[in-house]
Amino acid sequence: MGLNIIRKDSVKELRMAAAGVAPPRDWSDVDQVRAAKRQELGAACSAAIYAGVDVGEAHYSLTEHDQTELMAQYTLVKEGAAAVP
Repeated sequence: MGLNIIRKDSVKELRMAAAGVAPPRDWSDVDQVRAAKRQELGAACSAAIYAGVDVGEAHYSLTEHDQTELMAQYTLVKEGAAAVP
């Protein structure tokens, strides 16, 4: 009896909500599901980027500020700078 109860909050919806993504109102609407999935993937991608990267024994964070600094240094090198700060 109790096994046939349909819950409003599926595990998937709870995970999406925890990631800050609004689940689709209608799971049979492909456009809504795609939009929610794009948001979910974008949030996961941002989290992975902000977590940073390990190079050898060192860990480098990749916050928005760090990314801006890397782009500025890349531009300097691209324009011919022999070294960057």
